[in-house]
Amino acid sequence: MDESTRAIVSIVWYPHRPDWHEVVYSDGDYGRLPGTLDDAAAFAEALGLELVTTPDGSVQWDRKE
Repeated sequence: MDESTRAIVSIVWYPHRPDWHEVVYSDGDYGRLPGTLDDAAAFAEALGLELVTTPDGSVQWDRKE
């Protein structure tokens, strides 16, 4: 399956790396995309992902079950 058709199931933004966020695909692979926390939040909203609590200060959105 090519990257343009893989489903993103999670996005994580880390405060120690504020210039990029990590995306996790349904096949378990992951990658990094440039952007701020606001960019990550907008992308997550566009994908219909749900904000989840994290204990380490990162911000994470996951696919709704």
